[in-house]
Amino acid sequence: MLKQSTARNLMVFLTASSDHVTGLTGATLTITASKNGAAFASITPTVTERGDGWYNLALTSAHTDTLGDLVLHITAASADPIDLREQVFAGLPGESVTVSSIGTDVITSTALASSAVTEIATGVRTELTTELARIDVATSTRLATAGYTAPPSAATNATAVRSELTTELGRIDVATSTRLATVGYTTPPTVGDIADAVWDEAISGHLSAGSTGKALDDASAGGGGGGGTDWTAGEREQIRFRLGIDGTASTPSASPSLATPAGVRTELAVELARIDTTISSRLASGSYSAAPTASDNATAVLLAAETTPIRSDIRKVNNYTIKGSGTLIDPWGPV
Repeated sequence: MLKQSTARNLMVFLTASSDHVTGLTGATLTITASKNGAAFASITPTVTERGDGWYNLALTSAHTDTLGDLVLHITAASADPIDLREQVFAGLPGESVTVSSIGTDVITSTALASSAVTEIATGVRTELTTELARIDVATSTRLATAGYTAPPSAATNATAVRSELTTELGRIDVATSTRLATVGYTTPPTVGDIADAVWDEAISGHLSAGSTGKALDDASAGGGGGGGTDWTAGEREQIRFRLGIDGTASTPSASPSLATPAGVRTELAVELARIDTTISSRLASGSYSAAPTASDNATAVLLAAETTPIRSDIRKVNNYTIKGSGTLIDPWGPV
């Protein structure tokens, strides 16, 4: 007995054809098989010699895949031929019957007595009714009565969320200054305070190479105006007033006043006079050389021509086209 689609080892005994009794050793088996009455076909299971004429055939699931008779015809040189017949079943006696073992086998009313079918159906319906009654019940009845609390409703949850949001927003919506340590908080300076500090800052403390302070100090030292007295306190007040950066609402009383067009023109004339000066006066005397005049340049060119011939390719003189190279052999002349 073989189980369908299941590997199985099958032992066979070969007798020597010389006496039909002695077990034949060292034989090479040739095997053909017929499945459920079909034509014989060659198969090649693994054959292992066990001794004294016995051989093990390792049949695979492919060899036992068909229900019904499995007939093997075995031959070997110097051996009597052997014919074996096995039966392939879907299941073997003693095996547990499961859904997977039944597979596609279906129990129908034609395979059972009518009374058996009725009894099975009645038993199934009774069991289903019992089990469904256990399932179809309020879920809360399955919870421990003492430890069960009904969950809050959607409205209750919404109210709780709104309440918490109001509390938290109240903590956020507050003046920032109230979060600062009172003893450590200083009101920041106004725009006017910053402007005054910039104007009143001493240049002497900002003379690093490449800095604005250094450039201003160099300009004052070079004679570009009145030096450190270019801007008086009154002038700075007027400038701040005209720029509107100190919040002063009244017109400064300094004369001339920059609050009037005439005063502005007067101050501009003074400052432009400081700017409108010969550029050479701004250059360091030691490193400045005056540029040569046109006459100096012409004289230098002529002197150079006396020592070094000027070579040129002249093709036209007084609007006349000429030919030749200017040599004794090929003198210049009109075309």
